This record gives sequence, C-alpha cells and structure tokens, in this order.
Amino acid sequence: ASPRRVYGQLSWPGMRRFSRFDLLHIPAAELSAAFRKRLASHRAALGALRLPAALDDATGHLVRGWDEASAQSSDADALAAADASAGRAVAAIRSLEPAIRSSPSAQALLHGTFSAIIGARALVQSAAAGASPEARRGMLLEGSLLSSLCADVIEDARAFCREKYGDSPEVRLQRVVTSGGGDEPGTGGRASGEEGGEVAQADGVLVAPFVGFALHELLKNAMGAHCRSVGADCLDRLPPVIVRYGSRGGAAFVGVTDAGGGLAGAPEEALRFLHSTNPEREPNYTYSRAFGAPFEGLGMGLPLAALHARYHGGELHLRPAGQAGCHAAFSLRVAADAAEPEGEEGVSWQSAER
Repeated sequence: ASPRRVYGQLSWPGMRRFSRFDLLHIPAAELSAAFRKRLASHRAALGALRLPAALDDATGHLVRGWDEASAQSSDADALAAADASAGRAVAAIRSLEPAIRSSPSAQALLHGTFSAIIGARALVQSAAAGASPEARRGMLLEGSLLSSLCADVIEDARAFCREKYGDSPEVRLQRVVTSGGGDEPGTGGRASGEEGGEVAQADGVLVAPFVGFALHELLKNAMGAHCRSVGADCLDRLPPVIVRYGSRGGAAFVGVTDAGGGLAGAPEEALRFLHSTNPEREPNYTYSRAFGAPFEGLGMGLPLAALHARYHGGELHLRPAGQAGCHAAFSLRVAADAAEPEGEEGVSWQSAER
C-alpha cells in the first residue's frame, strides 16, 4: 500500500489500532498475526524511504534484519532478529559524522524503527504470557500500581550503579498527592513525604516493563551524574535523588530529580538519538565497570524512554532543577481505551522535512 501523510508523519493504512487493554483479551493467535502484519508494514516503510546515501548502510541492516525476522517461524525469534538489526543500524549511524547522526533523516530512521519495535514487543510479550487475561496480568499494571514498580526499578538501578561505580546515591521514593493545577509531570501537587506511599490509583492499563524501562533510564542518568560530579566515595555531599510518582485526571506521571550538575545544552538535544554529553571514561577494572553493558553515555536511553512514554500516550520532559540539577519526568495516559499513539498500530515515520 502507498503511504499517506498524517500530521507530518508517514503511516501505512489497513492496520488495526490496539489499545493496551486489548492486550489482556485478544486471542494470542490474533496478537501474533498483528505482529506479523507489523513486520510487513515496517519492511514496506523501509523500502519506500528515500534517505541520504550516508544512511545506506544503516537502512541496509534494517532491511536485511526485518527480512530475516519475517522468515522466522517463532515470534520471539522474529522480534530478536528485528532487535539485532536495529542495533546494527545504530552502530552504523554512530560511525558517521555528528552532523549526519543528528540529521532529521537519521533521527527519523531510528525513531520509526524503535517505535515499531516497541509496539511489536508489546504484542509478542502479551501473546507469550498466556491465553487467559489472568496469565497476562503480570505484564500489565492495572490501576497504575506504580509504587511497587518504582521501588523494584530503584533497587535494580542502584545495584547496577554499584556494579559500575562502586557505590550508588541514596534514592527517595515519594508519592505526589495532586491538588490541581499544572499538567506537566511532577507539578501541580505536593509530595506525601512517604517513601513508597500508597498506590497511585487510576483506572487503566500500563505495560509494566515499558514503564520500568523508562524509569530505569532516567535513574541511570541521575545516578551517573551524581557519581561523576563528586565521585562515588563522596556521594553523601549531594542530596538524595528523588523519584516522585502520582496520578491525576486519567494520567500518571513519574519524575526523577537529581543534583548532579544540571542540563548541558537544550532539553530537546538530550532527546535526540546518539546525543551524549558524557565523556568516555578511562578503562578501569575496579568492580566490573569495564565489563558488560555500559551504564550511560551511548545517547540511546533518553530517546528510548521518551518513545516508551509515547507508547502510553505520554511525553518525557526535561528541565533544570535548582542551581545544579535536572528534573526528568514522563507522563502516562492510563485510560483503558487509549490506542497506540502512532496512528496505525505504531508503524509510522517522522517526516525528514519536519
């Protein structure tokens, strides 16, 4: 099918729109069929793109990877092939000049690819969870059970920070009791003062791993900023990292505030793929920081966190906090009938001319 332009984006027609609540009830076979249709639509989108020659290698990796994904009999193997091809495309774009990496065309290619993968992963994971709604509930958060999720993510992020830096900043978890006013995440309310607090109630469905991923990325940035600012052995010189969460008017929000030096550059720059202000650290084999996944600095965490929030109909916001801090927060639309934001089951591309 030929593409049509919708609000400055390219999308492919004929795709069923899913709400997150559908993930509980749609038969696994139908979810699998939707995933296969997503693969075909994204492959068609790749074939129709006209991008600068400098991006040929990256596009080639994606085309071959998604062709390989379509040939897999297992949905899990197909998703793994798509994921791997996206990783190779990122590496190819990373090797280019900074001006090309940050070009609208390169950003659109990564934005469209990862948007499609996020939506595909929701379908595959939901189908794999089981046939009954009860079997799938472990993947979803009904009623926005953010307190326990945030606590688990904080524990994991602190363990990862200790692995890479030798210690981690203190993190305090607070529930925000909203009192009206202010739609931006993290505003318009007061902290309850409770660590953990009660559940932030809101009727709806959130994909738990996606919310956890977004929070984990914000926490890594905040913790890394503290460690780089004063050193892992002097973290008590800085105030704790604060994680606030809450809900209001059918939307939930999670915010992270640090005191690690503030924003370097405009907030919109930090949300570009492959943008990082974190310098390469010298090799150091203390702890395990030179092994395994890097803690931060690849320029992928924030834009991917923004896409995971966007899957939930929300946005990610960055702003300065105090004289030497940063506040990062994302909103989540929790209404059960909220469809994926990409317009046609998540398969679309930002126009390179925007």
